[in-house]
Amino acid sequence: MHVAPSTDWLRPELAEKGTTPDGEFRVTHVFRPDEADGLQAYLVRSHSDRATVGTHFHEVPQYQVFVDGGGTFQRHEIGPGVVHFTDPYSVYGPIVAGPQGLTFFVLRQQFDGGGHYMPGSRDELVGRPGRNVSADGVGTLIDHDADGVGADVIVVAPGETLVTPSPAGTGGQYLLLLDGSASLDGRDLARWSCVHVGPDEAPLRLTAGAGGCRVAVMAFPRPTDVAAAVGA
Repeated sequence: MHVAPSTDWLRPELAEKGTTPDGEFRVTHVFRPDEADGLQAYLVRSHSDRATVGTHFHEVPQYQVFVDGGGTFQRHEIGPGVVHFTDPYSVYGPIVAGPQGLTFFVLRQQFDGGGHYMPGSRDELVGRPGRNVSADGVGTLIDHDADGVGADVIVVAPGETLVTPSPAGTGGQYLLLLDGSASLDGRDLARWSCVHVGPDEAPLRLTAGAGGCRVAVMAFPRPTDVAAAVGA
């Protein structure tokens, strides 16, 4: 298990400049691959007017979770609470920040060197495109599939303990505290704290703080299924 309380990493001095062909962003790392057994997770904040991440794809599966501000995603209005999953080589976007800015997490289980922007990267689409799905609300947002993928948002009442869904049969899980506070194994977790659980680990016991909490649980596909899906 890897735990990243937001109080450890969510500090202005840790934000790094990031750019795309159409915008400027600030990126704050949550998990770095060289420090967290290959995990790659970071928070992205827009830093220029209508900052845009163009249509592109990645070579690994990933989740994105929109947590603040607004804008458009795949030409639809976007706001806090939207969870998005893509398989490798699935083209998605654009992401365009609105006047109030836009903040979102990117969560991966392994390193990815960056987006392949379209249409210039069309020749690099060597794998078979798969899922490109998003939803918001409470409950099951992304249906649980045979390869382990699935995402839920769970509301926990003040002082109640959540036993998280088992990671068995998945490729691993990320848990993201969307709102409120909680404790885990004696560690206090504030809003936007992040936890990763491996497929062989036990479910977690997460106890909500005085105001309750809302947590997203996002499961990844098993590595063997990823390889088969992209034709590796």
